[in-house]
Amino acid sequence: IEREIIKRALITAPSRIFIIYGEWGTGKTHSIRYFSQEEVLKEISKDVGVETPIVISTNIPVSEVLSTIYFDIVEYIELNYIREIIKDLIGKEIVSPPQILRELEHHLKDRNLIQALSNIFDRRKHRIIKRYLVKSARSTELEKIGVSRNPETYSDMVRILSDIIKLLMYSFESKNFTRKVFLWLDEAEHIDDLSSKEISALSNLIRDLIDYIPYNLIIIMNFSKRTPRELFETLDYLGDAVIERIYKLVEIPQLNLEEAIEYVKEKLKAEIRS
Repeated sequence: IEREIIKRALITAPSRIFIIYGEWGTGKTHSIRYFSQEEVLKEISKDVGVETPIVISTNIPVSEVLSTIYFDIVEYIELNYIREIIKDLIGKEIVSPPQILRELEHHLKDRNLIQALSNIFDRRKHRIIKRYLVKSARSTELEKIGVSRNPETYSDMVRILSDIIKLLMYSFESKNFTRKVFLWLDEAEHIDDLSSKEISALSNLIRDLIDYIPYNLIIIMNFSKRTPRELFETLDYLGDAVIERIYKLVEIPQLNLEEAIEYVKEKLKAEIRS
C-alpha cells in the first residue's frame, strides 16, 4: 500500500498531504525506514519515470513540536551537497559570495539564510553555518558569515525549513526545482497529547510549508488509530487549513501470516543494512 502511495505522490505536481493510519503493529514505522532506502526509492521512481525523491523522516513529539521538527530537518542537511547544488544552479566551478547572493535571492525567502549560504564555498565556515542553522552560533561567529542573529522566531524557522526543502528539490537532471521531497511524520497520534499551543504550532507548520512550497512537497503522516472515527477526531485538532490540504487517507490493515513473515524478513534486512 505504501509503495502505491509513493508512486501516486511521485506523479502529481502539487504539494499534498497523505494520511496513513492503522492499528499498532501494522508496520507503519518500518515502512518509513524501508522506503527511505535509496535503492528502494530508485526502483519505485524508475517504474513511474521520475527522478528519485528525497525522504526526510521525523517523529511528532509530545512537546516542543516546532523545535524538534526544525532540528531534525536541519540536521539532515549536508552542506557539501548544498554547495554542489548552488554550484550547479549558477553553472560555474568557482562562485563568489555576491554571485550566490544574487542567484539565491531569486529562489529563497530568508535573507539571513541566503547570507549564510553565500559563504558555503569557504569550507572553513561550514561549521559556523551549521551552528547558525541549529541556533547555537555565537555573535562573533555570526559576524564572520555576515548574519545578524540566529533563527529565533516561528517565522525564522518556517522560512529556513521551506528554503532548505526548496534547495533539496533542485534536480541536477532538469536544472530546476522539480525533485520530490517527502516529509514523513511518524507517531502523529501524539497530537492527542499535545497542548493547544503545540497543536497550533504543528498545524501552522504543515499549512505554511505547503503554502510556501506549492509544488513537489509530499507530507505523509502516520497515525496509529483503531478506527476511522478516532482518526477524524484527531485530524479535527489540526483545523480546516490542514484538512483541506489532505489528498488521501489510507488505512493499513492487519497483516496476515504471509505478510507478517515478509514484514519480519524485510525488517531483519533493514536492521542488517543499518
